[in-house]
Amino acid sequence: MFDTFTLTILPYLAVVGFVLHTVLRRDNLGKAALADQLLTSRSRFWGTAPLHLGILLLFVGHALVLLFPVALIGWNVDPIRVFLLETVGLAAGWLVLFGLIATLISRVTCANLRKSTSLADVFAELGLLLAVATGICVAVDVPSGSLWAGHVVTPYLSSLLAFSPDVDTVANLPLVGRLHLLGGWVALFFLDLGRVVHLLAGAFTWAIGPARLAGWRASASVLTLLILVGCEPNNQGYQPTQPIAYSHAIHAGVLKIPCQYCHIGAERGKHAGIPPASVCMNCHSQAVKDSPEVAKIAAAVKSGKPIEWVRVHRVPDHVYFNHSAHLAGGLKCQDCHGPVQAMGRVKQWAPLTMGWCLGCHRTGGKGQESDGLSRVDSHLTDCVTWHH
Repeated sequence: MFDTFTLTILPYLAVVGFVLHTVLRRDNLGKAALADQLLTSRSRFWGTAPLHLGILLLFVGHALVLLFPVALIGWNVDPIRVFLLETVGLAAGWLVLFGLIATLISRVTCANLRKSTSLADVFAELGLLLAVATGICVAVDVPSGSLWAGHVVTPYLSSLLAFSPDVDTVANLPLVGRLHLLGGWVALFFLDLGRVVHLLAGAFTWAIGPARLAGWRASASVLTLLILVGCEPNNQGYQPTQPIAYSHAIHAGVLKIPCQYCHIGAERGKHAGIPPASVCMNCHSQAVKDSPEVAKIAAAVKSGKPIEWVRVHRVPDHVYFNHSAHLAGGLKCQDCHGPVQAMGRVKQWAPLTMGWCLGCHRTGGKGQESDGLSRVDSHLTDCVTWHH
């Protein structure tokens, strides 16, 4: 019941509340402006400056993660980059937590500020407090918790936008993850557009002073260097030209030849294998014999030289991957290789990064287009299982 309300009903109520508060706050702008002026005074600088700066960092970070989940998965292939990302997020979370506590104390201790404070302000800040506190818990206690955003939360939010909430995956998150979402929805319900703009713009007001610009430029240079050094592109989308124009769309799609007819090793061991040219000639000794591409295959069989296919899918040497284990677990070839039956020339469909693999292992395959792995346990996410 709790999950049904917080994950299915509350998100839409939060949007309605945000719109209503935005409209109603127009009639009380003087009171809101006084509260903002009191909060941003010099005497409360060390409360509001961390709050605004942390909110801006968290907002930009969450927006980038939710808009570009594939980029997040690619970034998280390297543990060092995961550490860098989550350290920045954790620092921003502590800034916001400190700023929120200072702001709430100010609302209680300052008489003028107390008079200009509405219940919506208090509940919005309490919602943010819950979201930030649980976010810090995730960053501290959950290894690679940032992967939830790309693999779980983004599909969930997309389903909300499509008015078809899919809460199954989100409901499997630990309680701290669900409370994080709850805090966000509560904050959104009591916030309004003016307050959001003020929270985000306040960071710029504090940050663009002439004395701070040099520091920001130096920080930007260091961050750019870290990104350039740390970003290791994956081969997603790689689609090399092959020595023979073989079409999976015809063989696997139109003719519906099973994948294992050619890739016989997939069910038996680690490697799926590339079929020898003689397997191709089982059919092409009778079918489509006049094709120039078939002529190349026949020439290879006659000469005894293997066809030099260009490898498309590759995982690092330190990764142990076994095709037979995944097929035995209930996965389909398409879950990792994509809609091969529709590809004229094969390309790498998935990023095949550590983050992408772990996202599937943690949800039992629910992140892919399959019925899921037959079991989900610590063995699937144990480092020693895949790196030995």
